[in-house]
Amino acid sequence: MKIIESYMNRTDARGEVTGIFREFPLAEINMIRTLAGHTRGNHYHKSTNEFFVVLSGRLHLNVMTLKNDLLFDGELSEGAKFIIEKNEIHTITAISDVVWINGLDVKFSDSNPDFHIIASN
Repeated sequence: MKIIESYMNRTDARGEVTGIFREFPLAEINMIRTLAGHTRGNHYHKSTNEFFVVLSGRLHLNVMTLKNDLLFDGELSEGAKFIIEKNEIHTITAISDVVWINGLDVKFSDSNPDFHIIASN
């Protein structure tokens, strides 16, 4: 798991341009809306890296290794950018209604999803 910073920010009379992401090529980009109090995740991907940018709202993110070592546990809000790497268990809970962009470096396949859910205790 890696929190990333904008790589560039330019402002002039027309407005602002912010460089958001250039870590790896993206094969798919999605916009996700989650209502306050709801949770997504508790899964990992064997071959897919994911990029996230929070557009609005607040979320709680928990990221663990497959051996249950804690990588991140905290709140993120509008403007936060982060990468979830393959084999990292990630769970997102919306503190408020939240919207984020999610990019995948491997296209999601309905016939062979790289989506591995962790059983609840």
